[in-house]
Amino acid sequence: MALPVVVDAEYLKEVDKARRDLRALIANRNCAPLMLRLAWHDAGTYDVNTKTGGS
Repeated sequence: MALPVVVDAEYLKEVDKARRDLRALIANRNCAPLMLRLAWHDAGTYDVNTKTGGS
């Protein structure tokens, strides 16, 4: 049984555009260290008991 389509192609195009824009911003503004720090702190929110959070 196939899964139902949750998002349409237009939405996926917008997400793709946002991803490209974000990558360009990180490259042009040298934001890689900040992004690494945000990812580190996001991963640190994992809760072992409920198995939720984190990245």
